[in-house]
Amino acid sequence: MKYYFNPKINKPISRNLPRLGTAGQARSSPVDPFPKMVKLSDIRSLEQLKPYKMKILLLREECFRHLPVLEKYMLMIRGDARDLKYLQTASNGMIGMPCVRNEKRVRLSSDLEKSFFLFSFMDEIMKRMTCAVNYYKAGKEKGMSDIYPFIIFGFERFRPDETFVNLKPYAERFFGQGDDIGNTIWNACVIPIPKKVAEDHSSYFPTILQDKERFGAPTRIINKKYIGLADPAGGRAYLMDMMSIVAHYNLHLFARSILSFISHQPECNNK
Repeated sequence: MKYYFNPKINKPISRNLPRLGTAGQARSSPVDPFPKMVKLSDIRSLEQLKPYKMKILLLREECFRHLPVLEKYMLMIRGDARDLKYLQTASNGMIGMPCVRNEKRVRLSSDLEKSFFLFSFMDEIMKRMTCAVNYYKAGKEKGMSDIYPFIIFGFERFRPDETFVNLKPYAERFFGQGDDIGNTIWNACVIPIPKKVAEDHSSYFPTILQDKERFGAPTRIINKKYIGLADPAGGRAYLMDMMSIVAHYNLHLFARSILSFISHQPECNNK
């Protein structure tokens, strides 16, 4: 089993990092999310946010096209912040790392099932990114100047005898403890998180309460079919229920990057 580091996934920070792994190990990525990310403080009014609703819908449809690959493959994801030596070791396949994963095989044939899975995935991205940022800030407070926040993900084909299960609406699609306890990641790819995002995390992933403070009105546009999922009775809701349009847009970019990357790998196109 090999690990892969892809410096092209995140162009801004990779210019400041040495090339990890060998040229033969690096994979190309069709999407680069970070230069297209927006931050709340760059938007002056609610009027300027309106175009992002349509962009979110388009990103959602792109994610939907790639999601079926996860009927065959388990996705594993971890957020962390370490030094370059650790990243070098990971990229060369020298170590394994615990993670969270969608360990249950579910059908993604309907828009509703895809929505449940996509928003659960985006929720998990947010949690893993928060872990990475927290590790990064804790390291900085200890005087560590050479650490880098990152998300690492991998994918593994389900066993032939793995059967499909029916998960209840609003049930978790990813499993693992808060400190990323899970399976070892295989065929991993590292996405370095730009320091500008790590150091201004809440501005790139604001809540509707932050929107209200800035604009005088929240940007809560819950639409069960398209934008967010929430239990009408108030019993369960994904984190996405509380995220603003800016956060939805940025998380969709990140989700599309990972899903598109996986679906473009030759092994994922083999039946």
